[in-house]
Amino acid sequence: MKKVLHICSDFPYPSCKRSTKAVYNLISASKKLQHYVFAIERSKSFENIVKIDDNLFLCRFFAFPQGFLFDLFAYLYARKIVRYIRLNSLDFDVVHGHKLTIDGRIAYHVSKILGIPLVISIRGFTDVKILNRFYTKIKSVREVMLSSSVVFSISPWAVKVVRSRLNLPKEYKFINLPNITSSNKTDSVIQGNSRFVTVLNLRDYDNKGLFEIAKVVCSAKKRGIFLYFDVYGSCNPPYFDKIKFFLDEIGVEKNFIFKGEVSNETLISLMSEYIALVLPSKKETFGMVYIEALFSCCPIIYSRNTGIDGYLEEGCTYARSVDPYDLDEIEREIVYIKTNHSKIKEKLLDDINNGSLGFFSMHRIVDSYESSVLKCTLEKPKT
Repeated sequence: MKKVLHICSDFPYPSCKRSTKAVYNLISASKKLQHYVFAIERSKSFENIVKIDDNLFLCRFFAFPQGFLFDLFAYLYARKIVRYIRLNSLDFDVVHGHKLTIDGRIAYHVSKILGIPLVISIRGFTDVKILNRFYTKIKSVREVMLSSSVVFSISPWAVKVVRSRLNLPKEYKFINLPNITSSNKTDSVIQGNSRFVTVLNLRDYDNKGLFEIAKVVCSAKKRGIFLYFDVYGSCNPPYFDKIKFFLDEIGVEKNFIFKGEVSNETLISLMSEYIALVLPSKKETFGMVYIEALFSCCPIIYSRNTGIDGYLEEGCTYARSVDPYDLDEIEREIVYIKTNHSKIKEKLLDDINNGSLGFFSMHRIVDSYESSVLKCTLEKPKT
């Protein structure tokens, strides 16, 4: 069985469960490959590599803010990882860096030193932000891309930015690889309550567009259109108080019910009862909640050029993309789904059952990942 070395700066290890489970879900579902994760954690004072279990190693490395001298540090981190690998008689067939601009630069040096193929993932928000902000990083990141045997795109919308910023040749190919969600597809349409739903940690209310939703509710109310929302997510007092004050101030406090934090399983089971999930985030790497909603037969309103944008066709009735800053457009799409929600839900259920959303299924995602990685292990590493 081929062995994959994962370099990942956002991996949930026992003492840090805040990280996304995207990579964890992928490697847990992949049975045709043997996976080893070197989880990168930034440290201010010390550096070491600690074995958590047989397949997970925590790497604490020092780094300056704003990526200062990161090209040098990426090389030094790679040398330390390789030294640890050799001291412990480990061997790998391929190395996978899970964020192009961070993990990818470390994985690139590991690949060169060990002489094994390099696989890279593009994760929209982080990678696009770094490429847009730090012009000096472009040369080294382009070198990483051109040395990769396989490049997975978690965020299709980010591909055009990466391709343009790195001046990649037209024939350069990306493989779309959605994150795996824990959702189970529903087998019936539930025309439940007449409310919408949104999901967020309240400390992230600005990025998730909660005030934009509130302003839309206020605007619609003045025109005799009444919209009601249930809000799920943790409610830390300082943020909750600020949000409640704003809702009171614009006169829509009775249009929102804050449900607090519930388990992911509970949330998924409730999704089908709502008219739609409305989450016009300004920044979103992927947004697994959108996929969980769709497979629960809950239509979605999401933002263009972020999150899952690029996976679904423009104009799809049950997945409406909006400019997160355009209140008129957000209101228009909310009213559209509210007006037509019975037909929209029937169409969504049909597409769930006929496999039109199969590219989000765990089976297809894992097959695509394993076949691509196995193929590159049979080829010589790019130089």
